[in-house]
This record gives sequence, C-alpha cells and structure tokens, in this order.
Amino acid sequence: MSSVLPLADCDAHTRDAVDIVKSIAAEAFGVQLCEIDAPTRSKAHIAFARQAAMYLAHVVYGLSLTDVAAAFQRDRTTVSHACHLVEDRRDEMAFDRLMERLEREVSVHAAPPRRRVASGWLETKSARAVTQFFRFHQPTVDLGVTA
Repeated sequence: MSSVLPLADCDAHTRDAVDIVKSIAAEAFGVQLCEIDAPTRSKAHIAFARQAAMYLAHVVYGLSLTDVAAAFQRDRTTVSHACHLVEDRRDEMAFDRLMERLEREVSVHAAPPRRRVASGWLETKSARAVTQFFRFHQPTVDLGVTA
C-alpha cells in the first residue's frame, strides 16, 4: 500500500513554495525541471537534484516531511531519506557552501506568511503579489563556479 499523497492534498502556498525550490535546484544542479518532477528515480545526478530540492523545501520553508512528500508526489520516508543524504554530504566543504548559497537563494524568494481565517488559510496581499511575480520570473542561482 502506497502512502504517497496526491498533489491535490497540497495547499496552493505549499505548491508555490516547492515550485520555487524545484526551479532553483534544477538550475543549480544542471537538470531540467521536468526531470525533477519525473515520477521515476532517474539517473543519480537527477535523483540527487530532486533530493536536494526536497531538503531545501523542508529546511528553508519548514514544511513537514509529509507536505514535502505530497508536493513531490513521493512517500514521506523518501523525503526523510533525501534529507539525511543531503545532510551527510554537508560534511564536504564545497557542497556545504553550495547548499548555503541555495538556502539563501530560496529564502530570498520565500513566500510571505499567511494569516488564519475562519474558513482556512488566506494569503496576504503581498503574498499574492509574490506569487504573481514568480509566475512570470524564473529565479536564478549564482553558484560562483567558473568554467
């Protein structure tokens, strides 16, 4: 029995946040966004880019493993494994610097907080403006790497 939650179980705020993370991770690791979204494990470098995106979504946005899993259409234990792998690699100085840069980049594009209303979550006016902005602008990452 699979415990993968359908994407519909994610709220719009979570989906927007994860879309930002996926875009930044795809660019940073040199893979296509559609490869990160692929339902299969793919090649090792693609899978690791996806794992790094899961880690960033969990760490920077503070999303639960369950929310990240639903947004990536994966199992919660898969996200947990991804976070452990990335955390273990952070012992490597170069990789740690890369992840610090990505965390800063993601946090710059962090969605503003939502406020609670009786009928559920309501985005603030500024949150809607940020969401509109990201629909038309792709975030970029400067890795500081030269050829």
